[in-house]
Amino acid sequence: MKRRPSCTGVDQHPKVNPCETNNGGCQHRCLYEDKVLSCACEPGHTLQTDGRSCKETNPCETKNGGCQQKCVFKDKKVFCECEPNYILQADKRSCKEISPCKSGNGGCQQKCHYKNKRVTCGCKAGFELQPDGRSCR
Repeated sequence: MKRRPSCTGVDQHPKVNPCETNNGGCQHRCLYEDKVLSCACEPGHTLQTDGRSCKETNPCETKNGGCQQKCVFKDKKVFCECEPNYILQADKRSCKEISPCKSGNGGCQQKCHYKNKRVTCGCKAGFELQPDGRSCR
């Protein structure tokens, strides 16, 4: 019977880094340390539950992107917007309420009053407010 040659104390298997083939199955970065493969994502992305794919992070999903009211994420940038009757301030994040009476007289024909987030219309002397609550005759 012939004996097969054997080596002792020598690793017969070459060390293979799985990251060198198809990036280890990782979408972005493949890390291989202590015989453990793990995937990581580039900044602005989050590793998904499959542990391999990455998704672009939407900053609006965390603390509303720093916006007081509306957050819009477009072209990898955050833009803040305001609700109707509010105007975006110089910091581009906060909103200040504006009276609807300052725009189109709040829909009133003659006088506009804005209090407690409510518009009420009125008429000049000699005119009467009509049933629509906005026009005067």
